[in-house]
Amino acid sequence: MKQIFLGLPKILLLLLFFGSRDISAEEIIQLQIISQTAGSFTANESSFTLAFPDFKKNAVTNSVSVGYSIQGNEVLRTDDVVMARLDAPFDNIAFEALFVSYTPINGDATLVPSQADFVTIGTNDVGIARKNGGKMLDGSFSVTYRAKALEDQPAGEEVRTLTVTFAPT
Repeated sequence: MKQIFLGLPKILLLLLFFGSRDISAEEIIQLQIISQTAGSFTANESSFTLAFPDFKKNAVTNSVSVGYSIQGNEVLRTDDVVMARLDAPFDNIAFEALFVSYTPINGDATLVPSQADFVTIGTNDVGIARKNGGKMLDGSFSVTYRAKALEDQPAGEEVRTLTVTFAPT
């Protein structure tokens, strides 16, 4: 029977060769995180009534304020971010809107009035708010509506549809 004797230096050499060998592998994985373009726009009223105090020219109706909630994470447009229009004109009546205030919740942009005073809303889009700052809106604002008689008004009722649009791009 043959005996194999390894001296101490040979054992250390074998341990160093096999024991200290670091076997590792790498995998490279590409990671992509996407935040989808998002937007929402809601009003706290679905209808309202304006009434003239009398029938005379230059009479002004009661005012009604409507609150809106707005969110958008890719609002690129600056002017006319919020617009309004009627489906048909009123006869001898100016329908008017005034952007009152914007209250931010989050985001890096704000809304300000397009005009300093009431603007007349007709059948074409009219800007009532513009954007200041970045491109993320998250907040609420209010618009006050009223009507002004351009001529003496006959008795009766006129119904129109008001469309208010959030146009982020």
